[in-house]
Amino acid sequence: MTINTKEVTGRRDVQFDSMHDFLRDAERMVEMNVQPIGNWTAGQIFKHMALNLNGSIDGMGFALPFWLRPFLKSFVKRRFLNTTPSAGITTSPTLIPGDISSQAGLVALRMSVIRYLEATTATNLAANHLFGKMTNEEWTRFHLRHAELHMSFFVPPSE
Repeated sequence: MTINTKEVTGRRDVQFDSMHDFLRDAERMVEMNVQPIGNWTAGQIFKHMALNLNGSIDGMGFALPFWLRPFLKSFVKRRFLNTTPSAGITTSPTLIPGDISSQAGLVALRMSVIRYLEATTATNLAANHLFGKMTNEEWTRFHLRHAELHMSFFVPPSE
């Protein structure tokens, strides 16, 4: 049964200041064997984040229609880069991973974070599939806000 993630209560309030903070939190959730309270498994969430990180380097292979981008660039981009996005947003089917273990998803995430951090020091990243051209700093904020959304579904028993 699919859960309406807009209505999930009890999610964690998380904020990440760096990719290292995000990765440490993901590792901590795996060490504690915490399962997310939404529709995706831990492995799927980590792999989804890895796909997004790699997409910021290689390009996503798809983009929104050009006529939608000006609206997204003006209002939505500013909001997305500065606040955690709302739950329940539909993503491209190419960014929804199949079954994958927590450990395998975490390995993919680690490799993508390392690759991303190396890429941001060496070159400009690919255009964003929603907002078009972004600076490396904007891309990092994009990924951290996106991570906050997904990692909020991991609720350790003590919280």
